[in-house]
Amino acid sequence: MVERPQTGPWVWRSADLAADRSWVVVLDDTQRAEIVTATRAAVAAGVSISAVTRDDMVLPTLGPTIRAWSTELATGRGVVLVRRFPVDLLSPREVELSYAGVGAHLGRPVGQNSAGELITHVRDERLPESAGRVRLYRTRERQDFHTDGADVIGLLCLHPARSGGESKVVSSAAIYNHMLAERPDLVAALRTPMGWDRQGDVPDGAAPWFLLAPLFDVDGEPRLFYLGWYIRDSQQHADAPRLTAAQLEAMEMLERLANDPTFHLEMTLEPGDLQLLNNGRVLHAREAYDDHDDPAERRHLLRLWLAAHDFASVEEGLRGGIAVHRPEVLFVCVHNAGRSQMAAALLAHHAGDRVVVRSAGTAPADDINPAVVAVMAERGIDLRASGAHPKRLDEAMVSASDVVITMGCGDTCPFFPGTRYLDWPLADPAGQGVDAVRPIRDEIERLVLSLLEEIL
Repeated sequence: MVERPQTGPWVWRSADLAADRSWVVVLDDTQRAEIVTATRAAVAAGVSISAVTRDDMVLPTLGPTIRAWSTELATGRGVVLVRRFPVDLLSPREVELSYAGVGAHLGRPVGQNSAGELITHVRDERLPESAGRVRLYRTRERQDFHTDGADVIGLLCLHPARSGGESKVVSSAAIYNHMLAERPDLVAALRTPMGWDRQGDVPDGAAPWFLLAPLFDVDGEPRLFYLGWYIRDSQQHADAPRLTAAQLEAMEMLERLANDPTFHLEMTLEPGDLQLLNNGRVLHAREAYDDHDDPAERRHLLRLWLAAHDFASVEEGLRGGIAVHRPEVLFVCVHNAGRSQMAAALLAHHAGDRVVVRSAGTAPADDINPAVVAVMAERGIDLRASGAHPKRLDEAMVSASDVVITMGCGDTCPFFPGTRYLDWPLADPAGQGVDAVRPIRDEIERLVLSLLEEIL
């Protein structure tokens, strides 16, 4: 492979960002009020953090501005700092929903731990030693320069520390260029696979470590994915490959350059500051901090990981957060032509790829009820285009499901231990017109949203 220096606005040093502050955006009163209004409308509509989409957060004047943020993240410097996010105007629950909703304009929120949390609280939890190993964001310790597990990383400040806790960002392209000029052999070492410890987030059946090269190409350009302590911690596993002298030297040079003040920019996040980063082009760090005794006064940030709508910053397998079990839900009715089709389509619409959704019938019809097709089209869901059609229920569908929801099939649904069974008593849309089917659809949507709150 022939390595070439990177060129573009994403190659910068600290003096460049200090001289040109166009990457800092200050929300005006109208934009702040728009976020508040959209958030409270979403709360009133029963929208949850796990299901919120950009369609749920209607931002007519801020929307074009957010698209500009996406462009800056994708092809600009890879850093955006938004100030005056309305944390002072919203309740804690509303803040989280507004954050996820604004983020949904940039990308799809993805899980950050084995529990699948979409928003994590970055604060010193002061856990006892008996808690064992905990991830660094749950402590007050320093976090060296690293990346996270998505395209876009968001940090929203609710409260600063008493002292310390400064945020630092650095262009990974600038580090790459310097290493290429000074030690191309170490750039080559970063392209070789290294062991990574999973830090306790181990999927079922997986080893506690995995292999990954920190440097790889996306769309023909080098990208860096790096957490030095994950790599070093892999060495505790006897079956993980040993780091070579060249790999260790490459890691040391990368970290030395990132910690050089001529490369990185330091900032102190204040309440209402929202830092957005292109994860494949910007490494970030946090200094250690001292905190207040009063829990309400302690440093508190909210973190959001997003798989971007408009670009990929890292390899496909690294964009989607930490792998978690996706719940599998099966909807069953007699003909699989009405209720179960609406339920499956609405759950897929609200959950995206976070849930595996199926539907089937014990005596499937030849086609979907036309009134059902019509009322789903009113929700922007085209059952015909999606290829939906009535399917016959079989035992394999039931055995693979975590939740089976029946709608009138009675005892003809097979039972498997460990599977949760629910019955939704709903009117049958068979032979009904659009006006009669519409309220059935609305009741199904209410039940689907409630189910999402339980399983995600």
